[in-house]
Amino acid sequence: TEPFVRNLVRAGVHNVLGWDGSVYDTDAAAFAESFYRELAMHAPIPRAAAVARQQLRRRNRHDPRQGQHWHLARLYLGAQGGGPLAAKSLRKRKLASTSQTSQFLDAQRSEVPVASRLAFAGRRRPIQAVMRAFSQGSAGVLVHGMGNLGKSSLAHRLSSRMTGHHTVVVFRQYDAVAMLDRLLDAVPAAVRQAERTTWRNAVVGNPAVLADAVEHLLGSAFYAQPILLVIDDLERVLETPAPEAVTATTLVQAAWRAPLAAVMEAFAKVNTPSRLLITSRYTFSLHDAQGRDLANALTSVPLLPMAPRERIKQLRAAATAETMATIDLQLAERALAAAKGNPGLQATLMTPLLAGEASAARQAIEVIEEFQRSGVAPESLAALVAQGVAQDQGNALLAFFRRMAFDVYRAALTPPQARMLACASLFEPDLPIPQAAINAAGAALGVETPHVALNRLLALGILDDWGVQGATSAASVNPLARPLVDALAVEAAQGVAAAAVPVLANAWTDSGGNIAPDDRGVELARLALLVPGGDAATLDRAASAAARHLFHRRDEGLRALNDVLRPALARLAGMSQPPSAALARIAFDCSDRLGDTDTRRTALQSLAASVGSNEAEQGSNLLRLASASRREGRLADAEAFLQRAVGHFEAAGSQRDVAIGRGQIADILEARGELDEAL
Repeated sequence: TEPFVRNLVRAGVHNVLGWDGSVYDTDAAAFAESFYRELAMHAPIPRAAAVARQQLRRRNRHDPRQGQHWHLARLYLGAQGGGPLAAKSLRKRKLASTSQTSQFLDAQRSEVPVASRLAFAGRRRPIQAVMRAFSQGSAGVLVHGMGNLGKSSLAHRLSSRMTGHHTVVVFRQYDAVAMLDRLLDAVPAAVRQAERTTWRNAVVGNPAVLADAVEHLLGSAFYAQPILLVIDDLERVLETPAPEAVTATTLVQAAWRAPLAAVMEAFAKVNTPSRLLITSRYTFSLHDAQGRDLANALTSVPLLPMAPRERIKQLRAAATAETMATIDLQLAERALAAAKGNPGLQATLMTPLLAGEASAARQAIEVIEEFQRSGVAPESLAALVAQGVAQDQGNALLAFFRRMAFDVYRAALTPPQARMLACASLFEPDLPIPQAAINAAGAALGVETPHVALNRLLALGILDDWGVQGATSAASVNPLARPLVDALAVEAAQGVAAAAVPVLANAWTDSGGNIAPDDRGVELARLALLVPGGDAATLDRAASAAARHLFHRRDEGLRALNDVLRPALARLAGMSQPPSAALARIAFDCSDRLGDTDTRRTALQSLAASVGSNEAEQGSNLLRLASASRREGRLADAEAFLQRAVGHFEAAGSQRDVAIGRGQIADILEARGELDEAL
């Protein structure tokens, strides 16, 4: 904001660059790319900012979906009129992100290896969620999710951002004395020995005193010098998840409940600038003497698989320009697809490929792909070597499977929970599915209390928690958890889809009755096509939304034609239901571009018979009929269609479409030699 900018300028900052409002990440990244390129060529800062705005504006003119926020970039100059951001004559500063090959969450003890700042990709939203919880005074934050998702690396990234806090890491040893020792090590040197004398022997004699010690330190030594206390890998002291569990969450083992409760109670009780961060695979329960669950006071931040753009960022961060120019891109795409957004697995698969060992990379990818098909993990290094996997790569794969502990997840599920997982696995990965639809799917497969089973899967991290999307809670199966259960048989899948489609259609329909023309529409169309004899209106609306998204937004016309339009039109014809004008229009556009004459003919017949729900829609129908007539050489018919279309567009007040129609009429007149009339 401007007052903040003024404060920076008054403080002596020569140049302040920022955005005058919220902008898309893609716009910010494109601006930064141009801005720093200009700076690298020693351009003055005002010119660099101007060129970056100009480049972003050009992107917007070429594609309205890009560069929409070009006008919000702002550069403020200090009292001296700005100044150079860097000087050629000075030594280049060595960045911390590139100055060390290995980084650790606990740097003091070199424990818990994490991704370096250079290799850490994405995760902006969970970082923001944690920082928001801290700024709002949360008693603590629990970051949870399946293995290898980067929970420890996220904690390390957070600690690097919280520069006013000293990071204290508790790992492997969670007893009262060990936790106190870690805290005492962070106490300022001037009072450390006094605090150690006061508290350590007392806690050794009575671990319950830890609560008083932590409360005291938070209110005294750690008030002036706050800490970020990270309790990492808490699942080490949680009970092994078992099918007989009576709660969705996992309990803390009895031996560790008191020290963990002491720390959590102290943070909840004391008004302190220090912050508590816990990482765990599973959500957990920990009750105090009054029976209250202390974990309820924690802000839950689930860690999901990386989004597709984050996967590309991780790959680019790990590779050099020379490597990206030489690697087998098809094999790299297979590696990204096999890793399914799990950063640890992606690093395992990409390492040999980036090292030029394409054969080893291919073998590793094939092992993961086979696990995803069969659900059976490799038994030993000898078994992998027998398959032709190199020993080093085999060890890396076995380490991955050990860390993931798929057998623990599989053994923790009751039969209803396993059926619930199979139902949820029918839905597309990487897409938040309303929990109501997953519950409806489970009920259709005979799960008596589907919401209970769903909560258990969420608590274990087998289902990814997307939080509230729109107005409903959403979830999806973690892609690496899908092999834990067999895929549904065809009839079962049809029944599950039939139960889920109405719920999804209701959740994904806007106030105007339109289904979202994005990946949700594609998923709804896919599921609706699974259901024999389903609702024709829902199929029509879903197919229209899906085809528009694939054809216009993703530029996947062939997929729109083969996977959506042809089967949807055939299904509707079998139900003696003509397609809507909206479906017919996108079917015409797609088939016309790809040369599918049969689908184009079907679409034209529907458009010719369609009245249209409004003036603009009827005009759009007539434009397409005119286009078909011109292609067939029937120029008089085309002109008549266009004249009618212009009338509808004028009635609708759509001047742009009026101009399009008149322009096409002028083309026909010019082709006939009637130049004055055309003009």
